Amino acid sequence: MRKWHRWVSLPAAIFLLSVSITGVVLQFQQFFGEDEALREKLAAVSSSYALDTSAADISLKIERARAAVLTKHAGAVLDALEMQLKGDHPTVTFHILTDSARKLVVNADTGAIEKDEPDMRESFILRLHTGEVFGDGGMVLGMFWGTALIALTITGGYLYWQMYRARAKAKGWKKVFW
Repeated sequence: MRKWHRWVSLPAAIFLLSVSITGVVLQFQQFFGEDEALREKLAAVSSSYALDTSAADISLKIERARAAVLTKHAGAVLDALEMQLKGDHPTVTFHILTDSARKLVVNADTGAIEKDEPDMRESFILRLHTGEVFGDGGMVLGMFWGTALIALTITGGYLYWQMYRARAKAKGWKKVFW
């Protein structure tokens, strides 16, 4: 079992290093990123809108934002729509498809476009972390290397236990833990 553990662990170490580095980068991005700062800011704020707010008021805000996006990106296909009612002012986020995917954040009160940027719902680092950047083959490979890491952990623990017992027996140690 030691030979198998050793030979499987060498290539798996490369994947483990890759996953750990990208995981640290993702955690750093999440902790210090703009989205997290906005989430924390909005967590302490209550919305001024309630369920009894008229649908006409909300649809007017969406229409104002849609008109602003339409003037800038006529003919674009709407992929998704998000509305944020909390904060300094309500915003409507449009995920549209033109020549490339775009994300536009629009002030729902004024109709001013606050952000117009490429739509990266999943960052390159996240796709690299999951193996998705390499397509379906990368995702399958990710499942295999994850399974290999689980097997290495279990077999490594078993090998450690065997070596501990052998050392204790050879040197006459008392078994302290088990």
